[in-house]
Amino acid sequence: WLTLYVQQTPNKTYTEKMIHDMYELVKDVPQRVTFPVRAVMLRQAWPHFSWLLNISDRYSLTLWQGSTDPVTIEDLLFVRDNTRPEQVYYDIYDPVLSQFKEIALKEKRKRRFYPGGNLIDYIKPQDLNAMYIKWYSSLYEDR
Repeated sequence: WLTLYVQQTPNKTYTEKMIHDMYELVKDVPQRVTFPVRAVMLRQAWPHFSWLLNISDRYSLTLWQGSTDPVTIEDLLFVRDNTRPEQVYYDIYDPVLSQFKEIALKEKRKRRFYPGGNLIDYIKPQDLNAMYIKWYSSLYEDR
């Protein structure tokens, strides 16, 4: 697909129909498929791309940046937090890419979750066949 990003109208993004049309083109091919996605337009369309990634382990995204696109580290971290690392490739210019890598690899950083994402990926410790969940009760109790 082709994209046009103009900073004065940043509300334009990938539509559900666009994602479904691309899916229809590749759904029967046996190979792995990576979908090139303009990074600056991804977050607004995240529910559609999340759907796509959850359909098959064969699908991945390649996030790319136009030379003047204002890609934010926050948006890249959002995608990282809501996908498995092998689902997303980053074709992003420095210094944004270097800063993103530095923050993303910190062990104790806070993550931002998309409510439609798969939380099991985040509460299950790596290399263990178990989950760790800590429940918190309300600060206020009914009396």
